[in-house]
Amino acid sequence: MPKARKVYPVLYASGHQDLLYRSGSVNPTLYFEIVPDAGRLESDPDYRDYFRDMTENEMFRAIISRFILSQPLMVRNEGIPFILFKTNMDPWNLENFCRSIVQEISFHTGIRHQAFFGLEKTMLVKPDARPGKLAFLSAGLKGEPLTRRTAFEQFRKPLDFEGEPADQSILYSLAQWKEENRRKALAARQEEEEIVLW
Repeated sequence: MPKARKVYPVLYASGHQDLLYRSGSVNPTLYFEIVPDAGRLESDPDYRDYFRDMTENEMFRAIISRFILSQPLMVRNEGIPFILFKTNMDPWNLENFCRSIVQEISFHTGIRHQAFFGLEKTMLVKPDARPGKLAFLSAGLKGEPLTRRTAFEQFRKPLDFEGEPADQSILYSLAQWKEENRRKALAARQEEEEIVLW
């Protein structure tokens, strides 16, 4: 009886998004999510804006910067962010780095957050790309889209950190973030005043 071929969940990207990743390539793929505290999200606008900025922007920048030698590429499918890696990616180091981010956000907000993590190989498909000479080889490995409920639920697993929340010096603290926003608002106001005075 022939051995069943492994199929990979599929992520989609535009053909021109990145030339390093060809359509049909199979790559280690990261999904990382930190779940906000629903009560504080409703009652604290500073927490809501800080949490959104850190989890939608800063934490992905930190991961990409930390693993730059692995040639990371961020891809969004149905609004869900994923990071693909090309080479030299240490899964243990990546998981621990994500754990440190959860630990740090928990420290800065005073709330122990729940997180989800997924790291497995997926197939990148560029619908607008011309099929390569060896496209037939990857055609049989193509599974369902990763964002389908069953594939996605199998992909993401809870990610906990041990010990107490701690500052890992990866992201802005809440106080630094507030000060930076205050400084930007002040600079913008001064710029507007200069334009009016001119």
